[in-house]
Amino acid sequence: MIYTVDRVQFEASGQLVFFEFYNDSNDNEQFVRRKFESLSKISKESLFFVKYNDNYRNENGVRVWSNGKNKTYKWNEYKQWFLSKNGEALNNSVLKSKPLGSATDNEGDPYINEILKEVHEISFCLDDNGLSITKEALGKESTYGFDFDIFDDINKTLVEFLNNETKQKGKNPIENTQAHPMRYAWISDREQEEFAKKMKKEKPSWKNPRKIDNRQKYISLWRAKQKLEGELYLVNYNKNDKTEDLSIIEVVDLDEDKGIMGDISYKVTYKDMVSWLEKMNTDPVAAKQYLTTFPKEIRNIEFWLKYYSNQEKYPIPKRSHIGKDYK
Repeated sequence: MIYTVDRVQFEASGQLVFFEFYNDSNDNEQFVRRKFESLSKISKESLFFVKYNDNYRNENGVRVWSNGKNKTYKWNEYKQWFLSKNGEALNNSVLKSKPLGSATDNEGDPYINEILKEVHEISFCLDDNGLSITKEALGKESTYGFDFDIFDDINKTLVEFLNNETKQKGKNPIENTQAHPMRYAWISDREQEEFAKKMKKEKPSWKNPRKIDNRQKYISLWRAKQKLEGELYLVNYNKNDKTEDLSIIEVVDLDEDKGIMGDISYKVTYKDMVSWLEKMNTDPVAAKQYLTTFPKEIRNIEFWLKYYSNQEKYPIPKRSHIGKDYK
């Protein structure tokens, strides 16, 4: 079964903790409970089920289940509890994030919700994956949690969706099949310095969060993938055009300092991608086999070491060879 995992975090002990949020004013109860039962089998000792409704700030409060016990909190009590749990996460400089309110624009992801609707034939348009209550509980505090856009509970496959923003910004747009985190998340010291000089000149008050902020998501997902002994895929898409080809990247190896050092990228259509996820929902092995039938580009460590050295050699790193050799 595939679904979105609302919140995941690492505690200082290295334990992976899951949160499932259920707003009984909006969410599909049967599906949420299926998710809870699924996650319980994976991590019973590190799962919190948070139930609330649209009146949680008033008399109804918030009810939390964990390890066979439950407790109802008044809103201010719940905020303190959640901030405490957030603070128990592994709070080093790599995993620390921006305040969730500034980092997340959507109340749930319409693109992913539409895909899950096709797979499960259930509407998820009102399910915000607990973002609203989490934002309000955190306030201006940084979040140490992240989510799984799509999670397969059999093979422990993590799927992260990456909107190709170059298409919306209209500046040096690239194709979805050429998009890759290595274009922006792990940049060389030289490029970082040049970028910082440019931004400081344009806006003297600018502070430079780019290097860590852009890579932290992938490091978190990679650590979770290793902890679960699963697989990690990245889907590059354009939310405004489903007719464009997509790339599904299987991350084979990741170095936290240098970046992705091995991956296989598959060139597919939107329909192909949905078919892949439909297969994953019932038979992950068949889904993996299905993916191998599409044109692919294999990028091994030699490919990425050459790419990494190019970043140091050229004033403008040569990235044009990414996604140019699908066979």
